[in-house]
Amino acid sequence: MKNSEIQIGSVYIAKVTGKPTRVRIDSTVATGGWKATNLLTNRQVRIKTARRLTMTPESVAKAIQANAAFKEKTEPKPFCPFSSLRRPLRSRKRRR
Repeated sequence: MKNSEIQIGSVYIAKVTGKPTRVRIDSTVATGGWKATNLLTNRQVRIKTARRLTMTPESVAKAIQANAAFKEKTEPKPFCPFSSLRRPLRSRKRRR
């Protein structure tokens, strides 16, 4: 994400101790970055760069729904019911 996209009071998914968690941005820090609250543990967290913030939970849900809709459109067609009646191809034996 970019610094201009981050809004105070919004909830984002951030990497905290290497794990993605939900955080709420509380305020900005004078030296750069933001103070945030980890919503899982209610602890204060310092976000130094916008790179640690990935996206909002709402946009994650929208992306999952869009992905599911795309998969429904591109699912392969069911096989022909008579395809199981075909004989399997014989493999040729190698001559030595």
